[in-house]
Amino acid sequence: MSEPGATPNMFLGPLRYAMGVLFFIVAYVVLAKSCLAFAIPPGNATAVWPGAGLAVAALLLLGCRTWPAVWIASAITNLTTSVSPAVAVSIASGNTLEAFLACCLIQRFLSVDAPFSKVRDSILFVAVSIGSCAVAASVGTASLWMAGLLTEQQVGPNWWTWWLGDLASLMVLVPLVLAYRQRTWRPLSPARWLELALLFVCVLAAGQFIFGGWLPENSADNLVYLTMILLVWASLRFDLAAVTTCTLLLCGAAVYGVYQGSVRLEPAALHPSLFRVQVFTNVFALTGLTLASLVTQRREAALAAQTSHRQLRSEISERERMQKWFRKLLDSTPDATLLTRQDGIIVLVNEAGERMFGYPPEALIGESIQVLVPDEHRPSHHQHVAKYQSDPRIRMMGAGLELSARRQDGHVFPVEISLGPMQTDEGLFVFCSVRDITQRKLAETALRESQERFDLAVRGTDAGIWDWDLRTDAVFFSPRWKSMLGYQEHELEHNFSEWESRLHPDDRERARTTIREYLDGQRAEYELEHRLRHKDGTYRWILARGAGVRNERGKVYRMVGSHLDLTDRKTAEETLRKQEAQLLAAAEIQKQLLPQAAPKLPGFDIAGRCYPADFAAGDHFDFLWLPDGSLVLTLADVSGHGVGPAMITASFHARFHSLAEISSDLVQIMRILNARLYGETAGEMFVTTITGRIDPQARTLACVNAGHPPGYLLDASGAVKRQFDSTSVPLAILPAVDLAISEPVQLEDHDLIFLYTDGLTEAHRSQEPMFGSERALQVIREHRQKTAAEIVDAVYAAICQRLGMSKPHDDITLIVAKVVP
Repeated sequence: MSEPGATPNMFLGPLRYAMGVLFFIVAYVVLAKSCLAFAIPPGNATAVWPGAGLAVAALLLLGCRTWPAVWIASAITNLTTSVSPAVAVSIASGNTLEAFLACCLIQRFLSVDAPFSKVRDSILFVAVSIGSCAVAASVGTASLWMAGLLTEQQVGPNWWTWWLGDLASLMVLVPLVLAYRQRTWRPLSPARWLELALLFVCVLAAGQFIFGGWLPENSADNLVYLTMILLVWASLRFDLAAVTTCTLLLCGAAVYGVYQGSVRLEPAALHPSLFRVQVFTNVFALTGLTLASLVTQRREAALAAQTSHRQLRSEISERERMQKWFRKLLDSTPDATLLTRQDGIIVLVNEAGERMFGYPPEALIGESIQVLVPDEHRPSHHQHVAKYQSDPRIRMMGAGLELSARRQDGHVFPVEISLGPMQTDEGLFVFCSVRDITQRKLAETALRESQERFDLAVRGTDAGIWDWDLRTDAVFFSPRWKSMLGYQEHELEHNFSEWESRLHPDDRERARTTIREYLDGQRAEYELEHRLRHKDGTYRWILARGAGVRNERGKVYRMVGSHLDLTDRKTAEETLRKQEAQLLAAAEIQKQLLPQAAPKLPGFDIAGRCYPADFAAGDHFDFLWLPDGSLVLTLADVSGHGVGPAMITASFHARFHSLAEISSDLVQIMRILNARLYGETAGEMFVTTITGRIDPQARTLACVNAGHPPGYLLDASGAVKRQFDSTSVPLAILPAVDLAISEPVQLEDHDLIFLYTDGLTEAHRSQEPMFGSERALQVIREHRQKTAAEIVDAVYAAICQRLGMSKPHDDITLIVAKVVP
């Protein structure tokens, strides 16, 4: 729709516009003057006034800015009548206002490019015409009355005649101009042109028969509305241009007929013939417009239906094509694709789905999705379906759910499923895409097991991993590698300098040489012990091992290896070396505490041995001379073995020697020794001891046994002559103990005294009996003819043979004293 005042494109040229304005003025004046013949007194209101329609058409064609041309043409016409210039100017202003108002309303409410395409347009046009024509009629009659040219009785007929004349003009000429102004024309065949010419001839003939006097007046009046048949013919067979042309021809014939009849106009009323012509003109024009609108609507509806039908067929064809493409697309996807209704019924499945689940073609259609769910998962699947239906949303594949599906043969396999809801008029549909991830799960399991083995191996060695790309000098350091040096993950960058800058100055050249020799192929393996600076400033000992990957030229371009922190091992080794040195020193000291040689006592062969399980023993033996000249054979066993017991053994030795120098009372010596040892150990350790006192003069033996295994005195035949059992608890358990010495036993030639610690009796292998004292006595009997030292060695050798090892787990100490003639 054009805006008021806009100039149509076909009249943009200034010259063409000026010629159009001039043509309009001339045509307006000529037609107006010729039609004033039908005017009623005083000669300005006429029933036939084509100027009104011509003015509106000019404004529609040339634009509303052409209104001065309308005013000029109207003013010229009225100045030629009997009115004054003022009245002529007033009438011209009313006519101009009428044309301008009609043009604006038509442009506002009607489509100028496609006029009267709807019945609504015809009704609106009639309403606009009625209203705008009332403006000119009112202004004109008022001007004439105020100038005294009309009486009060003449005002009504003049207004009515003026309004009817303008209305008929608008109803005939404006639709005609708009129809021919259309930019699209339907091409006509020669037959249609002939039919159109015949139509126009029939219209002209009908006008002459009815209005031109070719028939009697009574007959003509009865046939006037038969002209509607011609109007229907024009509307149904042709377009708006033909209808408006027929209207113009018929109305022109009617006016001409009235004119030929020399109608005499009365000053007070409109002649009946002119009134009938005006009514006929307006009714015929309105009917033509309405029929044209109805036919146009029907044609547009038919055209729209045809277009819609073609579009529908095209859409159906396109939809069928898209369905084929969609089916091909579904069947070409490797994943199983299913479409299910809200109730879980499968309505679509692709070939991959049929193969995946082992069903023949179309067998899954109409089945419930439950047939693809393993039996053990169906209860939970019902819950998932209900939850999903309450909140349908897109769920991407691999959303963290462990899912499985069931084939037709019952085989269950792992899957990933994506879901897509699709709301339709038929309800909710769910688009499912199922992917068989069996192979991926197997690969993931294998990879996970391999990674677990690698992680376990790394954790088992407590190793830090490094990966050096020699092409970029970038090095990956594992978190454990960084933590060895006291750093968090983000505190060290991944480059070679992080390692090189932390090398101990004394190790740098050796480390660089080792790397260079490996890279050059001079070393088959890369292994290096070096020190790296810790975050706290100390240095840690590191064992580095690695292997390189070589290219086709044999050049290493990547190395991967591990770091092991040897600091604790190095420290432990150093500590162990120091401890070994200390133990060796302690063992040497303890060795010095033991008798360096057997005592020389006439008539006796004496020997003693201590076999420690560790460097230092908890066992002790000694030979002491008492002030009264008797010889003491003492044997002690401190609980446990090692350095601690060895220290108690040394204290026992020192205190025993001190007391033996001042007293010959063996019981008193043991009581004092018990009290001193208890004070040193606070009852945490204890000492078993057996001490034999040999009186050389009387050739007797008496013993004090404090919690120790029994001592034995064997006669010349090897039989046990006397057994010296314990008479009290071990020493150092209580601050005071009740000790007693046995009655002296007379010693005879070939008698043998045998004292030992519990390491002898308890020596055994797993699941086998202990060595025991009886086995030891048997060995002594078998070797009793040998010297005391040889007997001691024989007993110890028998123990080692029994255990199948070169050294027992506990300290073993033996004393053998033979009475020789």
